Amino acid sequence: SDNEDNIWVWKENKLYILPKGTSKPDVLSIDKDERFWAVSPYGKLLSAMSQKSLYTISSDRKRIKKVASLPEGYTMRDHLFMSSDNTMWVWSTGKLWKLVNGKWVMTLQLASDVTGMAEDKDHRIWVSSQSDGIYICNLQGDVQTHLRHTPDDVHGLKSNMIEAIKYEPESQTIWIAYTKGG
Repeated sequence: SDNEDNIWVWKENKLYILPKGTSKPDVLSIDKDERFWAVSPYGKLLSAMSQKSLYTISSDRKRIKKVASLPEGYTMRDHLFMSSDNTMWVWSTGKLWKLVNGKWVMTLQLASDVTGMAEDKDHRIWVSSQSDGIYICNLQGDVQTHLRHTPDDVHGLKSNMIEAIKYEPESQTIWIAYTKGG
C-alpha cells in the first residue's frame, strides 16, 4: 500500500491500484512486451520499472508515462530510488546511474554490488554495498565519505557486508541491516 492506503499490485504488463474504500481497481498498462519489475508508490513522484524502461505515474494514478529506457547493462529487477530533488537513480552490478535530462549518467562504479540507497535530512545519499561498506554521496553522486568496517572501532560499521539501508526521518536515524545479521 502507499501513503494513502491504496493497494498496488502488478502482474506482467498491468498495474492495479485499488483506492482505499473501493472494490474496483484502476488499471494502468505498459507495452505488451514489457513486464513490471518494481513499483514505488511513495514520495512526491510515483514510479514504476519494467525490464526495459522507467515510468512515472500521475498523482491521480490515472496515467503512466515512459520516462526513459533503462541504462545499457542494467540487469537488476527492483533497484529504484528517488532523491529529494526528484532525481531517479538505479543500480546494478556495482554501478550507480542517475537520470539527467532524460539520459542515464553513471555516477559511481563500486568494487561491490549496491544493495540499497537512502537519503538523510542533509540530502546526503547513503549507498550501501554488498561487501564494501557504505558510500555517502552528495545529490550529484560525488562520494563525500566511504565508511568501512574497522575491527577496533566499536562505534563503526559492524561489517562491510550490508544487506539494506533505510533512513527514518522521525528519529533522523540511518538503519543498517547486515548480511550476517544486526
